[in-house]
Amino acid sequence: MNRLFIASLKLNRFPVEEASWEFAQIVSIGSNRSEWAFLRFKEFEQNNPIYQCFLKSNGINNIEKWEEIPIIKKKDFQVNIEQITRVCSHKNLHGHNI
Repeated sequence: MNRLFIASLKLNRFPVEEASWEFAQIVSIGSNRSEWAFLRFKEFEQNNPIYQCFLKSNGINNIEKWEEIPIIKKKDFQVNIEQITRVCSHKNLHGHNI
């Protein structure tokens, strides 16, 4: 890559080393993209309280394969706030008038 471009990114505090490492990880996966996607899902699952509540409310405890991942639809969250708070604590939710 152009050294001037990299220097510009670093001056603007872009995490060049982290991005380069992440890119190398993606490239090294090659044809095993489903494994990479599943690992990304597991990160998302761990860091998203609303999705954790969705899984818990549907009795899903441990997802081990890509095919087991449930899809959230709009209708899944078009419920009364009391129904959601039975499963999720208030501290895990963001909303008005909770």
